[in-house]
Amino acid sequence: MHPQFPSSVPADNVSDEIAHHKQSFTNQQPINATTNAGNDNAGNDSDLTDLSDLEADKPLNVRSTAGKANECAAIHNITKFVQPTAAKLLNLKGYKPIDFSSTVAVKKMTKFTKPKAKKAKAGKSGGMQQKPKLRSHEVPQHLRPNVPAHLFRSVFHRRSMVAEYLNRVFKKARVINVDFDLAVAYFLQHTHTLLLGDIPSSVNQVLADFSLLEPLTGRQDCLLECAVHIKQTLNDYDAIPGSTKPFALRYPNLTALNNLAIERSTSPKVVGHAEAVVFLDHAGRVVAISVPPKISNLTESLSGQERGGMALEGHAEVNDIPRLQGPVTLDTHLNSPLLAAAQSPFAVSNEASARLSGAASTFLDVPGGFSGAISSQAVGYGRYSHLSAGMSDTAMAFGEKRQGHPSSKWDEANVSHYNLPTIIQMGNEHAYKREDQARIDSELLWHLEMGRLIIKAFLPSSYSAARQALQVIVKHGTPAAAAAIKNLVNPLGIGRHTMFGIQVDHHRDGHNAPLFASANFFGKNYGGGELILNYLGYAVHGGPGHSVHAAFDILMHGVGRITRLPTPDDSPPQRICMAIYSHADVFAGAARFSGMQQEPKVFSDRRLWIPFYPVNFDLEKTCDIFLAEEKRLNNKHRNEVRIYKAAKAARLAAGLSLEEAEAGAAATVDSFRTAAVSLQ
Repeated sequence: MHPQFPSSVPADNVSDEIAHHKQSFTNQQPINATTNAGNDNAGNDSDLTDLSDLEADKPLNVRSTAGKANECAAIHNITKFVQPTAAKLLNLKGYKPIDFSSTVAVKKMTKFTKPKAKKAKAGKSGGMQQKPKLRSHEVPQHLRPNVPAHLFRSVFHRRSMVAEYLNRVFKKARVINVDFDLAVAYFLQHTHTLLLGDIPSSVNQVLADFSLLEPLTGRQDCLLECAVHIKQTLNDYDAIPGSTKPFALRYPNLTALNNLAIERSTSPKVVGHAEAVVFLDHAGRVVAISVPPKISNLTESLSGQERGGMALEGHAEVNDIPRLQGPVTLDTHLNSPLLAAAQSPFAVSNEASARLSGAASTFLDVPGGFSGAISSQAVGYGRYSHLSAGMSDTAMAFGEKRQGHPSSKWDEANVSHYNLPTIIQMGNEHAYKREDQARIDSELLWHLEMGRLIIKAFLPSSYSAARQALQVIVKHGTPAAAAAIKNLVNPLGIGRHTMFGIQVDHHRDGHNAPLFASANFFGKNYGGGELILNYLGYAVHGGPGHSVHAAFDILMHGVGRITRLPTPDDSPPQRICMAIYSHADVFAGAARFSGMQQEPKVFSDRRLWIPFYPVNFDLEKTCDIFLAEEKRLNNKHRNEVRIYKAAKAARLAAGLSLEEAEAGAAATVDSFRTAAVSLQ
């Protein structure tokens, strides 16, 4: 029996399928299998996951308005090179002075002799000079799981387990209402360069400009939605004398908002140790989510947390992330005490960076641990590419300076499929990196699928719009970009940044799309490392296996001080944080291209705009989506099992051995996946 498909799974109509496959096998024809591609999700369409999970298109719905430290120290045990002295480099014996009056003589060059390596003599220490041995870029033996994840025949069963777990933990999630307004923060961050003054004056000026010309890009649409929301809260406050002063009037400018972050970061409350947490703002918008690790009672099977941690440690080895070298001092040798509260080693600034690359960072100063970062991105716009000009949404401006204004003659631009996002080399420059990337994608399926499901369940409209934008790239973009997207478990998580032993300063990720990005924690022997949500006054537990999903494009966040826990063998702490995100320019580029293909042309296709974070969160509806996804993925798994059993029985009936029958049946399942995609 093939280990990936247990016999306990019932097979429906197996006898009919045996006959079909037996006939196909006897005639030496490829076995073609189809399955019902109907929508099992009651309107909750799935994403572009891997090649086996592409869904049929749906009509577009129009919405209403450190550099590497000590890199050389990574090479050990190299025979010492002996540099020849300058006098020995030039051998002039046998040469006469050059007569520069002779043309022939001028063409002659002084000869140099290259020092030759000396052979080792018997009975003496030392040897020939050697070049450093090249790295093999292989995963060390102790970081290889007994059963690699890619050998599990069905990814659908594993993905359905993620949906089941999320449905279970969020049914009893802790909901925390915070004194915060996500729309106010977004409005202030995107208008402070316009120098409009404080709210309400700034809100009135923005609304006045939109009254003359509707939003022309997705970013402008989000800004208008925030302005309308703020105006409504101000009107409600004026209509009810003595009511609570709204957040927008208490923090009417960006300086006041950042001062709030400084104040609330002094002693944030840590939550989410053993329960799921949902943070809601004043409008009922979900601003952040915490998910605890799944505890596995199986001793012979790796949990998602353990498998992910091993995969990322191997990722560091393959990519030559250096280990911090000595010397070991008394401070670095002693275990650091656990802090009473989450405290960052960095002070919160009034000028917090809008990008991770602009934030300060330090390495953990304990020798022996990995110290570095690895970034990768599936598709996007490469640096300095002229084809990306005019494809991304830009900052808000008034009048004719606003992006997409008719006076800019944008409709005369030549926008073609060449202007769509393409594959990015970052993290995939070499064959060994591409091999390693595919390996960790299979090992980290739990965390990648969790990020996809959370976006779909908490932001269903945003999920649908983002998926339609990716469909544009798949259909009209380059073959390489299409293949890259279709092979992603979580295509909405196009970018990835993994940090090893890095303490990061407070920042926000301003280039992200308005979709939940995620921070997933792995490692061992460390304490602290909480994710501090500065605006909210809370910190989320940052232990191994925990994850945080939030509007990091708006929320300022930092990391609590990472401490060293005592171990019997005095091992160094190792904290790994894998961030998964999507840059806004990928979706903006798809909307820009789609708009230019319409008749008449529009600057950007509003059907592909990702809306702002929704109000009035409903936990019950969110859990219903998790349940629907669990059922849909289980149905796909059952179809695979039926096809596998039928193909195996057909081969056994044809006289093949059990091993040959199981191998052939597994190949049939792979063919079924490819055929199912080609039929859509």
